[in-house]
Amino acid sequence: MLSAYRIIVLLYALTKLIDALKDTPSPLQLNFEVHRGDSVNGMSIHNKLHFEKRVDGDGKVNMELVNHDVSYTTTLKVGSNADEVSVIIDTGSSDLYVIAPNVDCYYYSYSYRNKRTLIDIPTYFKRANSEACTSYGSFDYKNSTSFKKTEDVEEFYISYYDDKYSAGFWGSDKMQVGDAMLETAYFAVTNETSSNVGVLGIGFRGRESPYYYSYENIPLRLKSEGFIKKNAYSLFLNSENQTTGSVLFGAVDHAKYSGPLTSIPIVNATEKVSTLSSLLYGIDFYAGDEGGSNDTYSISTNTYLTWFDSGTAYSAMPQNLVYRFGESLGGILQDEGYYEVPCSNSEDVYFTFDFGGPKIKVPLSSLLIPIYSSTQCYLGLSMSEDDYIVLGDNVLRSMYVVYDLDDLSISLAQAKYTDDSDIEEIGSDGGIPSAIKAATYAAHSYDYTHITESTVTAVATYATGSLDTWEKEGKGSSVQDNLSMKCFTLIFGIFGYIILFIN
Repeated sequence: MLSAYRIIVLLYALTKLIDALKDTPSPLQLNFEVHRGDSVNGMSIHNKLHFEKRVDGDGKVNMELVNHDVSYTTTLKVGSNADEVSVIIDTGSSDLYVIAPNVDCYYYSYSYRNKRTLIDIPTYFKRANSEACTSYGSFDYKNSTSFKKTEDVEEFYISYYDDKYSAGFWGSDKMQVGDAMLETAYFAVTNETSSNVGVLGIGFRGRESPYYYSYENIPLRLKSEGFIKKNAYSLFLNSENQTTGSVLFGAVDHAKYSGPLTSIPIVNATEKVSTLSSLLYGIDFYAGDEGGSNDTYSISTNTYLTWFDSGTAYSAMPQNLVYRFGESLGGILQDEGYYEVPCSNSEDVYFTFDFGGPKIKVPLSSLLIPIYSSTQCYLGLSMSEDDYIVLGDNVLRSMYVVYDLDDLSISLAQAKYTDDSDIEEIGSDGGIPSAIKAATYAAHSYDYTHITESTVTAVATYATGSLDTWEKEGKGSSVQDNLSMKCFTLIFGIFGYIILFIN
């Protein structure tokens, strides 16, 4: 019979084994809801993107794009009291900020849109009560015993293309991200804003808002504290009629795509990599019918720098490209700058985007924006004066995308809309599991003289510079330290078993 001492040793060893297995790095999935609206304050999962006819004061009928903003909203738990706050997941920015309960809340008055300046912000914003800006939750930093305000760092400030802004200060605290509990997360607390929801930026360190300082944002903290092995994540936007999606940190879900998963390098227009972008080599149009005949039309064979911007509802392209799209469909260019075409749900009519290896099929129906009470649609491509392409939500929904911010690559495949899962962790060494490099991988370079002030050949390199005090202080253990401790725990547990049964 086992003695009481041996039973205690056995139970302790089993506990250590369970804890070690539980705490080893594993894929971290963060689910989100897809919200649409005309502003952050009017977002809902029930809103749909469409055009409506509006009559102005002169009796002229205009077409207005309704619910043109899209956001992916998830929930975090912050501080010692685990305050629940909703935030928008944003691949195009890198900072996390949450809203304080006593925030100075402003909302935008559209009657002053053309008079807005950056000099005196409150002049053109009407004051609202704090509750108007905390409807998605707030973080009460004053009552969090673990919150630490970061001193000697410039104040937080960020503004957006639609003139919305947030301002506040920096700090750190514990934070639950999905199933991961971060001991130290760096973020900003907003005490003045024109929004009602915070933002979780998961982009490159180069897009962090502090000018003189650098820090580890949430994906980097997940890596440093051992929850993932690589700063990489997979984005699954789901089909157009679904209101949920997911971002998978440190892993890839093989069930969510069909065909090969192909890697292309991240290519930027400057030496400092800060945007999730690469090169697009061509676009083709394919139209089939029930009789089996089909037509193929080349939209472009030129090479374009292309940004992946999941936070944009529709895509933007140079004017000549939009013209080619409209012509291929026999569309009529309207005064609003959009092509009007017949609505279509046919799966046999689609565009193919060629990224020098991966070719993604985007059905025409994904690019069409319905006109309310009409059988006609507008083509959801905005004309841009820039020489690069921005692929928004309407194109990216057709892709399964894995962003590898450590090795500076993007892996693409045709999205497969399913609830099934086949998740594989991304290791610290090597590339994305099951991904193959595009044949043109080594040739991805481009001269962006027309974009930047000087000639820059885009290469996937990133100079991090030296670490500063802010980045060093308060950091949790490194991945290696955490894994070493877990290995020690495993060895201790096994050793306990050996001692127990030898004696």
